[in-house]
Amino acid sequence: MTVGNVEVTVADDDATPTFAIGDASATEGEPITFTVTRSGATGAAATISWNTADDTSDGADQASSTADYTPQATVQSLSFAAGETEQTITVQTTQDTLVEPDETFLVQLSAPSAGTSITNGTAIGTIEDNDYTVSFALASSQVMEDDVTHGILIRMEPPPEVDTEIHITLNGGTAQPGVDHGDIPETVEVKKGESRAEVPVEILDDNVQETDETISMELVANGIYNTGAIDEHLVTINDNDREAHNWPSEALWKWQTRFGRAVAEQVLEGIATRIDASPWEQTEGTIAGYSLDLNPTPCEDVPHGADQTKGKWLVGVAVMQSRGEGGYSGPENKNGDISASLTSLVPYTSLTTSERLRIWGALGYGNGWITLQPDPERIEKADLSWSMAAVGIRSKQIVPTESGGLSVDVVADAYWTSTRSSGTENLSAVSGNVTRVRVGVEGNWQMVMLDDSYLTPRVNISLRHDGGDAETGWGVEAGTGINWSDLESGLEIDLYGWKLIAHSDDHFEDQGYAFTVIYESNPYSERGWSASYRQAMGNQPNDVFESLPESDPLGYNGGDSLGRTAEIAYGMPAFDDQYTSIPYVSVSEYGESHGLSVGGRLTPAEPGTPDLNLDVKGTRRESYASEPDYSVGMEVVTRW
Repeated sequence: MTVGNVEVTVADDDATPTFAIGDASATEGEPITFTVTRSGATGAAATISWNTADDTSDGADQASSTADYTPQATVQSLSFAAGETEQTITVQTTQDTLVEPDETFLVQLSAPSAGTSITNGTAIGTIEDNDYTVSFALASSQVMEDDVTHGILIRMEPPPEVDTEIHITLNGGTAQPGVDHGDIPETVEVKKGESRAEVPVEILDDNVQETDETISMELVANGIYNTGAIDEHLVTINDNDREAHNWPSEALWKWQTRFGRAVAEQVLEGIATRIDASPWEQTEGTIAGYSLDLNPTPCEDVPHGADQTKGKWLVGVAVMQSRGEGGYSGPENKNGDISASLTSLVPYTSLTTSERLRIWGALGYGNGWITLQPDPERIEKADLSWSMAAVGIRSKQIVPTESGGLSVDVVADAYWTSTRSSGTENLSAVSGNVTRVRVGVEGNWQMVMLDDSYLTPRVNISLRHDGGDAETGWGVEAGTGINWSDLESGLEIDLYGWKLIAHSDDHFEDQGYAFTVIYESNPYSERGWSASYRQAMGNQPNDVFESLPESDPLGYNGGDSLGRTAEIAYGMPAFDDQYTSIPYVSVSEYGESHGLSVGGRLTPAEPGTPDLNLDVKGTRRESYASEPDYSVGMEVVTRW
């Protein structure tokens, strides 16, 4: 049997060849390796092209081809031999010293060989930032020989995502290990989410009269973090076997940090009356003379300044003068006094978006001086600078009626402040930062007792978080008060108290109260006799006092000083009965200082009279530790 030509068809069961590339990542400074895979029929050789490109997608932290990685903008070719299924592409990243988020770029496939295709042609390359910054909080510190232990603060920014070891090396100094100090660890650990750690130094006491000795240490950078501006620290061990002169820079640092915090809080309290004022269109200005003190009239903590309300916006600027006095207590009864004075300029603005919602913000900058006085014959004085940024929001949840009733507001605010001193020959330059975030509820209820008599209880409670170089952690603060006013008798009584009722830092305390009595013989005008008395304990508008933990070897002796102010005045007609002239005398006392002011005010008395308010006064202020201080001030307020 003869078989003729037979045609046989062989069906190709190999899938069409395809290319794909996967995402990849590497630490900054290391190469990123991308894998390109070939699937399907791989029996024949094939090629595909690729290039890099910046990631311009929405929300991406874009890596720069000129600064963060080595680009391949021109098309490159990648060849696959017969049977080969994987090839790699390597892109070199660039190491820098910037603290930044992880950044991304793209690798794109194109132009596959004939008969092949691309299933996934774009890969994302992620450059993982390794630029944490670590630095000492201070360039130097001092410790007495018999202090046993000494802690040196290290800061890390931003807070690490995992527990991170910080490396330290000794680079000199005259103190001898095992003789003057114990072993100093080569590493300390910054915990996940924290921003600081402490290097413990054991101080060894002896009975040898010797010169002060030093320990010099240095931070060592690695691939995880860089070192900041203060990468070296010098510890001076003050000998306790002879008379030694000890300038406690650490006491100054702790005190001025808390001073800056109190200034920020008093500034925000000072401008609160303007931010929360009724939003009618007006401009209010204050022209301050030689004296920059706040108006001492009870219940008026408004700083000097000017602002303008236009529609929903209020824009203004305030000038405030802050003073603080306190002390420190160190080893061997080495005690001293600290005082500071600061003049600050604070622009602020608020936006009333609706009847129930107001948003505000403020910036501040100030200059002044700070002194440390270990005894009456020695004084160290350094320049002081201060800065602040703050934002807040107030939302009215319950609005009272015109006749009174319940009012409830939800409030939130946050601020950051930094205080820096320049240092002297014997004092290190130091700086400290403080942050506070707070959310709370405020409420009051105005009740009509008689025709012209009102009773208004009020209460507030808030949750706060403190951060930075002073006390840190979560806390709860509360305040309560009551106001009674009677227009017929011209008498008003106000009592308010507040307290930090709980805090993560058990040593952090903040409390105070204010009591005010005002009498006006004619409450519907300012004519006739008037008198006022205010007594308060806690942060005052012009003075600062905060407490440090009692266990601190350099403790602060501020205390809760009591402040009192009393005034008597008499209003009489002036300028054809268009104005009221009010001569007055006031006395004030705060801690160990007291003052006497004599002055006069001029206020409009009739509708249509130009809205001009004038206050001229002379003040004598003195304390047990200083000579009397005399000042003359003038304040002019006008609205148009």
